[in-house]
Amino acid sequence: MWPIVIVAVTLFVAYANGANDNFKGVATLFGSGVVNGQARWGVIRTILIAWLLTLPTAALLSVTSYLVLKTL
Repeated sequence: MWPIVIVAVTLFVAYANGANDNFKGVATLFGSGVVNGQARWGVIRTILIAWLLTLPTAALLSVTSYLVLKTL
């Protein structure tokens, strides 16, 4: 029962705060010029670097947090 409550509360809070990743994704495509065929490679490179740095950093932080909390 608790997982359902947690997911429902999370979705409600995200909706109440206006979080919508679909609009952000569309804005990113327009901003990088992919939609109109004139790709701005500097913007695309910045987005790719951000992804390449964010995902491993998040994984490292989660593993570190897990190991620290496991020892408590």
